[in-house]
Amino acid sequence: MERRPFLKSFAAATLGLVTGSSAARRIEASFGERRRPEASLGTKVATVAGLKVGGQVAFVAPRAGGAAVPGILIHPSAGVYHAVTSTCPHEGCPVHYVAGQKQILCPCHGSAFTPIGALIHGPAQQGLSAFTVTVSKGSIYVR
Repeated sequence: MERRPFLKSFAAATLGLVTGSSAARRIEASFGERRRPEASLGTKVATVAGLKVGGQVAFVAPRAGGAAVPGILIHPSAGVYHAVTSTCPHEGCPVHYVAGQKQILCPCHGSAFTPIGALIHGPAQQGLSAFTVTVSKGSIYVR
């Protein structure tokens, strides 16, 4: 093969590889951008179909600084979801939601909280910290 045709073929092949990999990066980036919004919703903890009214789901989600925080997601009424930390601020006992009373209760010392984590009565001196809840495409996320 003569030098000139070889160089043209080599240049065309190189351009094809560079353009192809550039196109592949653009395609990969566009798919990555589609996935980012769901990732920014937080940690998926349940599905709408899987969490019945009056139900609760325990989860662990990262908070600022990367610390994992245990929580509970509750579904007190149709279309309403709340997520709060699941550790009583009084002595650190795990709390749970009692649907019949529509309260979050601490079994250790009797503190009670509303479904959004506000303190009803102690001995706890403060309420439970809330997570942001987002429902998207049938899934429930907390952050």
